[in-house]
Amino acid sequence: MSVGKKYKIWVFMLFLTFALTNLVWGAITISQRTGSIKIIYPDGKEVIVAVDEELPSIPDGSTIIILSGSAEITATEDSFVNVQVGSTTAYLDGGDSLEASFNPDTASGNLNWLAGEIEYSTLEGEAGTLYSSNPSFSTDAGSVETEVVVEEDSGDITPSE
Repeated sequence: MSVGKKYKIWVFMLFLTFALTNLVWGAITISQRTGSIKIIYPDGKEVIVAVDEELPSIPDGSTIIILSGSAEITATEDSFVNVQVGSTTAYLDGGDSLEASFNPDTASGNLNWLAGEIEYSTLEGEAGTLYSSNPSFSTDAGSVETEVVVEEDSGDITPSE
């Protein structure tokens, strides 16, 4: 095999590795998290992550629901995610970043712009865009379920009859 062909194969494998890394490790980042979130994956799988639990990889097309506390959420380049706070959903894509918070005791929350231009809509039909001149939006729970239920695993793995 010629050196040129080996080089082309090596470059292709390197490209493939970087391209797939985004899929494997997730394209959405969450930092400064102080509460619980629910992640709804594109395939419909739902995962609740408590404040003290490690975050799983979050792929493109997921929905992140802030159940309590706050989090900074960023959609990296070429990625997109929906962020739900109470009755409001923000739509983040390539480079957008916001701080989302929700207080289940008062059933109120906030979306605070950090970067990009972030469109949002409410269940009541209100819509807008967060950007540097319009950096925040307050929301309430509306008819959205806000209770966090944590079930303890019994550890019993015997099959039921």
